[in-house]
Amino acid sequence: MQTFIVVSPHQPLPFSEESKAPFHNHSGYMSRIVDVQPSEKTILLRLDHIITHLTTYQCPKGTYHIDRDTLIVCWALNRGC
Repeated sequence: MQTFIVVSPHQPLPFSEESKAPFHNHSGYMSRIVDVQPSEKTILLRLDHIITHLTTYQCPKGTYHIDRDTLIVCWALNRGC
């Protein structure tokens, strides 16, 4: 028997909106701003494929002058993989 996790990744923002985030071109922050709505795509993961924890921060419409609700996703809690 195996355990799997089904994930629906969030939709990326159009570049014109994503680039408004102040950390957009700073890869050292290991963060990205995405649409709060998940995509229709699903991904099936085995537990041994998970190499990081993610934190999210929900931002209301208007944050960074982006006209929709967004999430900031940070993967800086990885295991160095």
